[in-house]
Amino acid sequence: MQKEDDGTFYSDYFIWFKNYAFTKKVAGISINSISDLKGLSIVAWQNAYKDLGPEFEALFSPDVKETYRLK
Repeated sequence: MQKEDDGTFYSDYFIWFKNYAFTKKVAGISINSISDLKGLSIVAWQNAYKDLGPEFEALFSPDVKETYRLK
């Protein structure tokens, strides 16, 4: 843990997430890479295009439909 001059403490990352893409089986879509998502409707969290790497950002920024509230 590191203390900053303003009294804020920063720790190492302690939570990791795995990202998945999924679709209905009847759609017959095979997703093996980010480029396979091109031309599809995407729903992701706010600013996901900034978190999912340069390839995702290049394909979907800022046209990604973002969700702001999870239920």
